[in-house]
Amino acid sequence: MEEKEIVSMDNVIVTYPTGTQALKKVNIRIAKGEFVFVVGASGSGKSTFIKVLLREIAPNSGRILINGKDITNLKHKQVAAYRRKIGCVFQDFRLLKDRNVYENVAFAQKVIGVPHKLIGQNVRRILTLVGLGDKEQVLPKQLSGGEQQRVALARALVNKPAMLLADEPTGNLDPKTSMEIMQLLEAINQQGTTVIVVTHDNEIVNQMRKRVITLKEGEVYQDEEDGSYAKSLSIQNESLFSGLARL
Repeated sequence: MEEKEIVSMDNVIVTYPTGTQALKKVNIRIAKGEFVFVVGASGSGKSTFIKVLLREIAPNSGRILINGKDITNLKHKQVAAYRRKIGCVFQDFRLLKDRNVYENVAFAQKVIGVPHKLIGQNVRRILTLVGLGDKEQVLPKQLSGGEQQRVALARALVNKPAMLLADEPTGNLDPKTSMEIMQLLEAINQQGTTVIVVTHDNEIVNQMRKRVITLKEGEVYQDEEDGSYAKSLSIQNESLFSGLARL
């Protein structure tokens, strides 16, 4: 029977050596093909959420299933193999500065052992998809921020991952370019890839009208279909004011 959920987090707890509990019994289900925003204030647990999905850190307790497979206690070699099946883009792009656009994207294919004769057609296909078909020989430093993020997206997508994690993907971009990147993510999602975006950009969240999971002090504070960050902030403020009124 095929798994309908691509992410299943059950009572996930993450406590750092400092004693800070970054995630507190988090339960989240994300279906295949969903587009989800994860939002929250600084210190809410957003970064830790991404890190446990990437298995940069393991939870202290609880269980995480990705596509029905338990990744909670993967060994080092298994983690490397697991990450190759997930697409991920970051705020700082993380491109290889001494490699051109083509080589940056081709690198992801070489890592998983794709035959050389197939790499060329795969890279050109994905560069065309992200609108950079004419930039193959250009170095990252010669590109705008938006173009660099498109290269990062192409690299994340060239191996056809079922899930794409985007950690503050528009953090270094202007509003117009940010919206272009989000529209590209939406197009990728419409082709079947599950997209999870961690962001603090409430303007984008409000415009996109997707599912919004709000984290607060390590807990799932709110989970709304077709939600908005502004709405969740409003609810938090109402809770604050009602609490003050009782004092």
